[in-house]
Amino acid sequence: RGDWRGVIGAQHSDRDFSALGDEAFVPPSDTSLSGLFFLQELQFDNWRLDGGLRIEDVDTRAADGRSAGHQPFSVSVGALWHFDESSHISLNLASAERAPGDQELFSDGPHVANQSFEIGDATLGEETSRSIELSYRRHAGRLTGSVTIYQNDFDDYIFLGDTGLEEDGFPVRQWQQQDADFTGAEIELRYDIGDTALGHWQWNAFADVVRADFDNGNNVPRIPPRRIGMGLEWDRGCWAGSVDWIHASRQSRTAAFESSTDGYDQLDLNLSCQLAETNNGAWTVFLKGHNLLDEDIRNHTSFLKDQAPMIGRNFTVGARVAW
Repeated sequence: RGDWRGVIGAQHSDRDFSALGDEAFVPPSDTSLSGLFFLQELQFDNWRLDGGLRIEDVDTRAADGRSAGHQPFSVSVGALWHFDESSHISLNLASAERAPGDQELFSDGPHVANQSFEIGDATLGEETSRSIELSYRRHAGRLTGSVTIYQNDFDDYIFLGDTGLEEDGFPVRQWQQQDADFTGAEIELRYDIGDTALGHWQWNAFADVVRADFDNGNNVPRIPPRRIGMGLEWDRGCWAGSVDWIHASRQSRTAAFESSTDGYDQLDLNLSCQLAETNNGAWTVFLKGHNLLDEDIRNHTSFLKDQAPMIGRNFTVGARVAW
């Protein structure tokens, strides 16, 4: 009983990488990837069951003679239950391996884009993630949304870690591996307020949090802070607009040689009018206001947060056409 669907496939790709110029920090390399995968889905009553396997052979060779070979293996299973017409619960389990990339393996020099002197490690092994994710989603009715909690247990998590040293005026960062645990939660809500004399209104809100620690008790670098936000959307005739607010908490759970980042409040405004369609296309004029509170916003996940904050209060007026 039930409806089985599935696919079996193979993949092969060859990638030649070459960075040119004095700022090249990764030697030319060739990456060959071959893979086999299997996906299967079973639907019956109010249930859907999923399963998948993937096997890869990845060979990466640098022009300077260094090479690395990896055979990642991944498997996943999941179940989804529609317990009524508007809601479902899902549970997903996975064990996934990832081969390191050429930059992680072979980089050796100043990376101007992130203001780092990067050092790779050709002996890096596969990164293994064992994850569990539980979700609830409501997709019909005036109130919709989702709640998700998850945990990721990494063996040999690959990351770019600060060493505390400097080279050519840049901080030295080295690609390395450690066991790590990620735990987090996300929530999204949307409520259809409905029609009023002023137009149609919708409200939305979200929150997310993640905590990431190495098994030795130290913090994983560049992990985003807790966030919460909400917005109000409006439309009437050709007009549409929205006001969105995001609060990010201070991130003080930092790794070695990583600075903390202050929290911020971000307020944005969007207003647009879709003009009548003509032979020249459908025109829309718009006004966008970003960071209306003129906050000093720094993205903790960015290597450049201390040198390049996000832009302050700014406005954009424009028009676009589609035909």
